Amino acid sequence: MTKKRQNMGRWLVLISIFSLQMGCAVNQTPVESTSAAKKSPEQVKTSKDSKKPVAVGVNNIANKPVKAQTPNLAVEEVKTEGQKSEEQNTQTELSGEVLYYLFSAEIAAQRGQIALSAALYTKAAEVTRDPRVAQQATRASYYARDNKRAIASATLWNELEPDNIEARQVLGALLVRVGKTKDAVKHFEYVLNHGKQSERQRFMLITSLLSKEKDKQAALAVMSSLLSRRENNPNALYAYSQLAFIVGHLDAALATVKKVIVLQPEWTEAHILQSNIFIRQGNKAGALDVLRQTIEVQPDNAQLRMFYARNLVDAQQFAEAVKQFELLTGDEKFEHEARYALGLLALQMNKPKKSAEYFRRLLEDKKHVASSQYYLAQSFEMQNELIKAVEHYEKVGKNQYRFEAELRMALILAKQGQVKEARLRLQNMSPDSLDKELRVYLTEGEILSTAKQYEEALELYDEALQQLTDNNRLLYARALMAEKLGKIDLAIKDLEGIVKREPNNAQALNALGYTLVDKTKQLQRGLGYIKKALKLEPNDAAIHDSMGWAYYRLGQYDLALKYLRRAFEKLKDAEIAAHLGEVLWVAGDRDAAQEIWNTALQQKPNDDLLLDVMQKFTE
Repeated sequence: MTKKRQNMGRWLVLISIFSLQMGCAVNQTPVESTSAAKKSPEQVKTSKDSKKPVAVGVNNIANKPVKAQTPNLAVEEVKTEGQKSEEQNTQTELSGEVLYYLFSAEIAAQRGQIALSAALYTKAAEVTRDPRVAQQATRASYYARDNKRAIASATLWNELEPDNIEARQVLGALLVRVGKTKDAVKHFEYVLNHGKQSERQRFMLITSLLSKEKDKQAALAVMSSLLSRRENNPNALYAYSQLAFIVGHLDAALATVKKVIVLQPEWTEAHILQSNIFIRQGNKAGALDVLRQTIEVQPDNAQLRMFYARNLVDAQQFAEAVKQFELLTGDEKFEHEARYALGLLALQMNKPKKSAEYFRRLLEDKKHVASSQYYLAQSFEMQNELIKAVEHYEKVGKNQYRFEAELRMALILAKQGQVKEARLRLQNMSPDSLDKELRVYLTEGEILSTAKQYEEALELYDEALQQLTDNNRLLYARALMAEKLGKIDLAIKDLEGIVKREPNNAQALNALGYTLVDKTKQLQRGLGYIKKALKLEPNDAAIHDSMGWAYYRLGQYDLALKYLRRAFEKLKDAEIAAHLGEVLWVAGDRDAAQEIWNTALQQKPNDDLLLDVMQKFTE
């Protein structure tokens, strides 16, 4: 008897807690409530007289989330004004049967049994015919990916609350999912005709819902049907164009957005969409052209000018981008974004003093403080003002830039000849991810390599590879170090391992090919790897250099000079200059070789390879 009372007590406590969670008061005696909860639905026999209304508050079933860890669904993602079920103070009768369904559904959800939870919520919705329970049943069924049950629950929800905009939206989306596009259109038409948001917002809402559907053609068909009733409505045209862009119907998207621009030429988002369509089509020049033309007509459109400037950066038209951002510094809304972009561009264009001016101004205005502090330090480092650089790196707080600042300070210490202190600083760091741990190893290896402590660097990479087995970046770094130490077999082995795992890794292919050409007699094999790398990266100067060196080793001087000259045009690098000069010298053009070497020597007076080559041929 005692055990039975204890069990009954536990059930009573659980039901009380569940009722509180739902904002309900169970108007039954404790014994009656407990008994009902313990019985199955078939066992519950409640007399008409025993059924009493139970008040359901605002924070009730409709707001009660399914506890299982599942992705957000359309019901939760869409915010509308049609939340009548949450505003009404209706009376929902919670019999023992209903409590059983709801309580069991909640437990099932908490245990990750989403399908069972959906079935129980659906049954509760059928019994109670409460719109809030129907909404929760819809949500649970959506989570469970049970379209049939979700549609049934959403249909019930819509039946109980025909004016509820959210119910219409969700039901429309679900009907699209099962191919019932005509039925879906009816509900979306209701949303467009009765929603309280602006017409533009209503169309964007529907676009957002349709864009999430797997059947993109069905989604576009629904939008096309909505557009057919509004052929000259710019909001409808824009919504169709945006959805067509999302699903990949670019020609239709472009044709439609052009109609929007004719109807509303000052609609900024329409111009941006048109440009994005051009870009997706691979016509970046066309995108920039239409943006430039529009800016000329609408010079005060700061939002569009900002978009234009960013696209200029993407196209690497830095000088023109700078002009556009400078014009935006006078705009109150975009001033600081423009200064930030100008600071980064100045760094990119190797103008650290100018960059420092922009970032100082941002710090004075207390905008982009963390990143501005970091990039201001970087601008001082580029000017070789290392004390100031460290001062500002130290000011970078505990944010996303702190890790990079610590790496830079270690590199500065090494640059000042304090290699031991630099390594100690790195070893005292506590990286919170494998990627950051890798960065620390690579930075320490770079410091050792620069200090020509090659053996220590190789040992470091061996240690790192014990922690991060077969990491391609570490293997690549070790291969380069092994090559410097004359351990060619190890270098080739590491590079072959990378290429085996990443057959399209152009950098590794080039390094492997160059090593084979330069250090072994496997010239044709090495050339094959370099050719593959060049096919992957046709504009890479280092790969052109390797091609030239391979043909030089094969005795084909004309081809060698062809590729080496291309490489030197792309990148005025000391190693490329050394190679080009050597081939020119051997081919008989010693004056040209001497000129190339002397020019490179002015830029890199202490480059070992360049000095060795010059000494080899001129002494």
